[in-house]
Amino acid sequence: MSSYRGGMFRGYLLKRGFWSIKGNQKILLKHDIKIGAIYAKICNIQEKKGVELTVNNKIRVFFNNFDDLETFFHQLDNHESLFSKILRRKEMSQQLRKLKL
Repeated sequence: MSSYRGGMFRGYLLKRGFWSIKGNQKILLKHDIKIGAIYAKICNIQEKKGVELTVNNKIRVFFNNFDDLETFFHQLDNHESLFSKILRRKEMSQQLRKLKL
């Protein structure tokens, strides 16, 4: 699936929880609690056809097929920051202290 299908990328991203920025149908945005902001720019330039993702203004990756894009989203879904782990552990510890044994 290496051929460009701009409408299909857009539809796929919308199904994954992205929404388009007002006035620009080629840029979509999603905010994830664990990851932060994810911007998707649909590219339709002759030498660059596909979707470019920017994650938290740090990671910038270009995809021109759905398999690689799906793999990337799967990796993001399984990613948890150290800060999130500490918060979750602290919350769990507080809940365990409330239990009456």
